[in-house]
Amino acid sequence: MIDVRVDDTLDIVFITGVDVDTVTGREADEQALRIAVIAFFEQVIGEINRPTILKKIELYSRRIVESLDFVEEIDSLRVDFSPTDPDVARVEVVYDTGETFAFDVNN
Repeated sequence: MIDVRVDDTLDIVFITGVDVDTVTGREADEQALRIAVIAFFEQVIGEINRPTILKKIELYSRRIVESLDFVEEIDSLRVDFSPTDPDVARVEVVYDTGETFAFDVNN
């Protein structure tokens, strides 16, 4: 899979003198997961209460992960609130190799 690279604020990343930057492989899967979960969070954050948001984000994240190519490489998926900002959820993917991919979700 190939996709246009986006930064942390979901803006398209441009390469000087070339065009738009792209992502492939695991990086594209991680980006697809991040975008889908952020969109889901923004859609439901005003409609549900705090105790259920983490479970809903985790369930949705697992559904997205299962649809992507890198699902077999994943050891675990964790979702928790940030210890420094109670309005931010942190999604962390732990790979079989011990590597991690994490991103914050907030409105």
